[in-house]
Amino acid sequence: MKLKTYSFLFFTAFISLLILQLHNLSLFPPTKGFDAGGHIEYINLIKSERRVPLANEGWELYQPPLYYFVSVFLPDLKAVQWLGPISWLLIGISGFSVFRRAFPSHRFTGTLLLISLPVIIYLTPTISNELFTAALISLSLAYYWLKYPLDNPRHQLLLGLLLDLSLLAKATAWILVLAILIDQLRLRRPVVTKFTLSLPKGYLLFTIVLVASWFYIRNLTVFGNPFATSVDFPQFAITQTPVKRDLKFFTDLSAFTKLDLFRAHWYSFIPGTFFTFFYDGHNIIVPIQPFSKAGALLAVASLPLTLLALAGLIKLLRSQNHRSHIFILYAFLLLAAYIAYNFKLPLYSSVKGSFIASVSLPLVFFYLTGLQSLKPKLKNLTTPYLILYVILVLKNFWLLAKWI
Repeated sequence: MKLKTYSFLFFTAFISLLILQLHNLSLFPPTKGFDAGGHIEYINLIKSERRVPLANEGWELYQPPLYYFVSVFLPDLKAVQWLGPISWLLIGISGFSVFRRAFPSHRFTGTLLLISLPVIIYLTPTISNELFTAALISLSLAYYWLKYPLDNPRHQLLLGLLLDLSLLAKATAWILVLAILIDQLRLRRPVVTKFTLSLPKGYLLFTIVLVASWFYIRNLTVFGNPFATSVDFPQFAITQTPVKRDLKFFTDLSAFTKLDLFRAHWYSFIPGTFFTFFYDGHNIIVPIQPFSKAGALLAVASLPLTLLALAGLIKLLRSQNHRSHIFILYAFLLLAAYIAYNFKLPLYSSVKGSFIASVSLPLVFFYLTGLQSLKPKLKNLTTPYLILYVILVLKNFWLLAKWI
């Protein structure tokens, strides 16, 4: 394919996705989405009382405060929704900064795939800290990968500040902190072999402890649990019917054969997660339907990228590319935390692709790694495949007024 044609296709696809996001933002009600009312309550509480709430005061009031602090300075809820498209762009920038170094000839392919993932698309217009956190974690991951092995004290400091912001956005960021510590310990870097406030060795841990830990220390002091959430208190006990987390729940793949897009998360872990990551199984934008042909096509079209990502993951596990091991560490630790959360809350609402939205950058990195192993003829099909994928995303997620 000629370079001009290639560039035109990718530019057109990006502009199409941008128009999709702006269109959805214009129609999507601020009060719609995952627990939007709880997030709005948090914003209003900070505005009126000028304080960070405690975890036992409201449904979403256990969340770290950064997203809500930023929201307070915006004029209205419609303006708060703009944090979604900004986060979407930051995720794309994070990906491009990595892909242009790791896969120069596929930097646009990877970036376009990253910003067209359904979980990213349907989270964009919502008032929620999920995509905001995914953007900060993606920036932190990208910066760590770019500055690996993190010998420069200035790089340690800047990464620490990025991690601070991530930790003050959502507790999920502690998984990234753990992944980085494990990666650095594996390399036996002095920055984490002992805690010291002497410069430069203590920059990374010092900035994390200094800026971000106050929120979690407060929880530990007040509730005896640094990660206290609303469901830990009886007044917020969930009334959903529990679904037993047994071997069948974690191995049942029948929803794939039935293409049970909107119900899989009620009874199966893998298809439920797949259909809420690569489709809108929790119907944030797309309404529940008996069967969606367009949704089924998108789900089927997501299988090749998933399989290629698995192949890339296996290739990375076998390689000596230590720089990229952070993506593997973060992905596995996030998956482990996600499974643990499902045991803690064995409910249909706990199977949710949005909980692992921050794995999007590692996922596309794995995909591009797998892509390098394809034969030239198959590799030439990746551009048409990606354009088709974007078309299916546009078809499925173009918000219609009658859906609201």
